Amino acid sequence: MTGFMPTERPDGILYWHYKDLRRDTTDAWISLFRQTLKKLDEEQGHFSCLVHFDREALPTPYATKEAIEAMKVIPPNLVMSVAMVSENKMMFNIVRFAMNTVSNIDYIHFFDTDEQAIHWLTECQNVFLAKNLMRYELTSTET
Repeated sequence: MTGFMPTERPDGILYWHYKDLRRDTTDAWISLFRQTLKKLDEEQGHFSCLVHFDREALPTPYATKEAIEAMKVIPPNLVMSVAMVSENKMMFNIVRFAMNTVSNIDYIHFFDTDEQAIHWLTECQNVFLAKNLMRYELTSTET
């Protein structure tokens, strides 16, 4: 069993909990991440995810490399909102390094608690839904 525990909240926000970042954990995460990106891109959806790292989830060279590669293949039109909470602040430094390696990464925000992260993600979802509603209303009045 891996240290990756993905769930989805009733409001559609993904909650991805990492107990560690071993190779099998990283592989499970990358696989689900790519599947989720593909699905949401096809649906013109919103990737809204709280990523929570336990204290034992220490960055590894393999996980860092895979995360950078994954960020490079995000569909350009997919709306992304990622809130990160880490019990180990070293993780934030590694994520910032990865963000600086890949250009135009502005969708990852760091929080001290899951509650703060959920609040921000809920706001992001509301903005996404409002924009989609406006786009739908504009499209339907043009026809």
